[in-house]
This record gives sequence, structure tokens and C-alpha cells, in this order.
Amino acid sequence: MGMDRAERVRRLQAAVARIDGGRVSDAASTILADLVASHDAKLRLTSGTTELRIAGVRASCTWGDSGLLANWRAAALRRLGEMG
Repeated sequence: MGMDRAERVRRLQAAVARIDGGRVSDAASTILADLVASHDAKLRLTSGTTELRIAGVRASCTWGDSGLLANWRAAALRRLGEMG
């Protein structure tokens, strides 16, 4: 059974908050590891592209973890805006 709308919104907001709340000393790889451990994120690497999926929002990047986090954050904020 899929997650309901309220749960999806909660998970997206929590993951965005984790990205936004990272200390300057936090490496992007540390934030990604925390998202996998604490926010049920899924990471996949194929042919030089890394994909991040959390709560039904997916983003990919070919140029590093910080780019992947920025791309996923933008996609999550778009989805949250669409969900009202």
C-alpha cells in the first residue's frame, strides 16, 4: 500500500529540512547517508549518473553529490508546491 498524501508531504518536508539544515561542515555525502538511513531515501548509480528517490520524488545528477542534493531539493519543492 502506498503512502497517503499527508505522509508524503511530511517525508518531503523532513528531507528538505535535512538538506537545508546541514552544517557547512557537512559533506554532501554525509547528508545523503543520513537521508538513506533516516528518511528511507534510495540511491542508485548507473552509467555515471546518480539518482536519489525519496517519497516518490526522483532526481538525478552526473556531477556529484552536492548537485544531486540541489536537484532533488528543487524537485521536492516543486512537488510540495503542486500538492498545495
